[in-house]
Amino acid sequence: MATMILLGKYFFGKDFSKNDEFYYDRSNLDKPTDKTEMYTILFETFVFLQLFNFFNCRTIQPKKLNMFSNLLSNWLFGAIVLLTFAATVAMVQFGGSMTRTIDLSMTEHAACLLWGSSVLLISTILKLTPVHWVEKLPIFIDENKKPDVNDPLMAAYN
Repeated sequence: MATMILLGKYFFGKDFSKNDEFYYDRSNLDKPTDKTEMYTILFETFVFLQLFNFFNCRTIQPKKLNMFSNLLSNWLFGAIVLLTFAATVAMVQFGGSMTRTIDLSMTEHAACLLWGSSVLLISTILKLTPVHWVEKLPIFIDENKKPDVNDPLMAAYN
């Protein structure tokens, strides 16, 4: 998501600044702003990331790589995924000013779907990472140490 926010103008050709109008440019009320288009793409991609993460959560064993095994054994899971997908696309395509989104082209929908499916690749890479590599990573948090009450981060929670 951060990559899309920071590099969206290069991936999608949407160039805007934080001071731009959000939904419609006052000088041209017929055309949504680039900011609106990019935020719509971000919204749909975020939902697709969550949808594909549903599949990741079905298999949490370290060496089980097939996230789609026994997919048809749970009809409720499939119904929820399809309903969420359909509702998201409908909100983007037909929500308009109510959802503050604009309709996307098929290419933009496909790009959102591709970005959303990236969690499957990342999950597979993490599952293939040898344990001895992970054990060599430095740990900066000491779980046995009591938190300092004067720490500004801890004070923010009190």
